[in-house]
Amino acid sequence: MRLVEGIKSEFRYNKNEIIGIIVASIVLGFIISFRDWGTPLPRVSIGLINFINSSLVVFVSLVIVTSIQKITGIRRRHIVDYKVWPIGLVVSVLFAVISNGAWWILLPGGLIFSGSNILGIGDKLKGNIMHQSRAIVAFAGPLTHLAIAYIFYYLSGIGLDNYLVSKLVKLNLALAIITLIPIPQPETLINKFQGMKKEIKLFQKPTALHGYYIIYHSRIMYAFALSFVIILSVLLFYVPFIAALILGLLIASTLALIWMFAKEF
Repeated sequence: MRLVEGIKSEFRYNKNEIIGIIVASIVLGFIISFRDWGTPLPRVSIGLINFINSSLVVFVSLVIVTSIQKITGIRRRHIVDYKVWPIGLVVSVLFAVISNGAWWILLPGGLIFSGSNILGIGDKLKGNIMHQSRAIVAFAGPLTHLAIAYIFYYLSGIGLDNYLVSKLVKLNLALAIITLIPIPQPETLINKFQGMKKEIKLFQKPTALHGYYIIYHSRIMYAFALSFVIILSVLLFYVPFIAALILGLLIASTLALIWMFAKEF
């Protein structure tokens, strides 16, 4: 009941989040539809349709994943907001242009964490518990991307196989892995340069890709998360879901234990 009450009172998207998700959807939609403008000569009509469809795919995926992370945050008594990464989007486009659309280096944005008096968060939760909560909320993102990819991959196998479904699977597999890269948003350091009198609004509230919050909390957890996501992403195309899940858990747990014992010795 507490979770339901928390969702009713705190689950929301503010204006900046909506704008950020729309901007990220348009940019990433352009990237994943880069090669879908017709061959051998580009056709505007085909390209625009594929671009709009791809942007829609990104938008739906980001909203689903961010919503799950918001709910997970509320469960952990945190407020979670999405923040677009402008420089990350520029880098993503540059990689797409340089590689002629072959490299999907998708850097959409990260999360902003804050407390809530309504949810009952206090100063005692600002230490290690806060880091643990951030890691759990962050890991919910790649897991949700994986779930979306699996659902639509199996739907494609029973007849629902089209452009949108194909893009949903590929996009979410890519985001599941890439968002686990432990990268903070370095442009937030611009405000620390000598001579800066006023903080630039665009660079306020530093955030990072999901992997940064996980590795900051626990390298063992990060080793498990990264290996688990990569293994399930590969096994998607070869074995049934239950088998993939069991193998993923076993291999990822083994790798995490090896990492833990390697640190000890």
